Amino acid sequence: MIRRFVDSEGGGVGDAEGYLITDGVGQRVPAGIGFTGDAQDYLTADEMKALFRLPSRRAVFDRVRRGTIPVPFRLGRTLLWERAEVLRFVEENRVAASPKSMVEGGGAR
Repeated sequence: MIRRFVDSEGGGVGDAEGYLITDGVGQRVPAGIGFTGDAQDYLTADEMKALFRLPSRRAVFDRVRRGTIPVPFRLGRTLLWERAEVLRFVEENRVAASPKSMVEGGGAR
């Protein structure tokens, strides 16, 4: 059993073995290896899938290859996206919907 703790400033959640707990399912990342942000500042592939309403994790990585989603960084075996970078990417690359596509039945066929 892993004993969890919260640091004295109420910030990072960790365990007795010196690992950070990065998400609600208890994924463990070694502390002190450059992971400086709060776990909520980073998105996993499953969170990216939900954010972009994609059908699978594979679809997330297909979008990365096509350049329609930012490239993640690797932390151990985990791929993460910086939340601020993803939101900035969306803002910079969004395209207004054309009035024709907003009319029922007027979308691309």
